[in-house]
Amino acid sequence: MYKFFKLDSLLENLTGYIEARIELLRLTAIEKAEATSDKVSESGGTAIFFAIVAFLGLFLFVFLNIATATTLNHALNSTFWGYWIVTGFYLLIIIILLLAKKSIIGSFKNTIKAQLDPAIAKLRKSPPSQNGQAAHMEIKNGVIQETVIDHEPTV
Repeated sequence: MYKFFKLDSLLENLTGYIEARIELLRLTAIEKAEATSDKVSESGGTAIFFAIVAFLGLFLFVFLNIATATTLNHALNSTFWGYWIVTGFYLLIIIILLLAKKSIIGSFKNTIKAQLDPAIAKLRKSPPSQNGQAAHMEIKNGVIQETVIDHEPTV
């Protein structure tokens, strides 16, 4: 009976199509996973490198401060004043930073916002979909709201 309606070849074609789609989805998933793996491993390698550099930089910073304090001790013919002078210098920097906290935070905030605004503007623009609908996205009170707008197809 299937041969009468030629459904057997249709069934084979449909089965082949479904198998091909599953294989395509599997290969696409593998490709995306490999791309993500490359990005993660590169980011991890970079983070480890900068952690090592920061750790060694910290040692350099500490030893330079000890050397500066020791040099000041010899210049002042003292065993402790150099250390107090270096400590006072860093205490002065901390006080200045605390007094200028709002200004410094505002500057960082504006810099970060200037970097993020173009990306957010791109997210707000949504291209029309193929079924004649377009999505409009807005951010209100920190919540993304999406509105779907139906468009009549023009003939």
